[in-house]
Amino acid sequence: MKTELEIDTQDTMHSQLLAFHTDEDGMETMQIVMIIAVAAIVLLFVKGQWETISNWASTLVTQITGWTG
Repeated sequence: MKTELEIDTQDTMHSQLLAFHTDEDGMETMQIVMIIAVAAIVLLFVKGQWETISNWASTLVTQITGWTG
């Protein structure tokens, strides 16, 4: 059996989620934050794999142009 506090907390959370879902004022800001988060993940991956990526790119340039520089 749920206590009165648990029921009030659930109702409050539910109403806050509904208000957040229907409120589009902060949507643009949230999209920007999500884009920055994805970019940060990509940058961390590239940083961790930079040597492999660099070698791969150098090999492709050499294969395509024959240039070794």
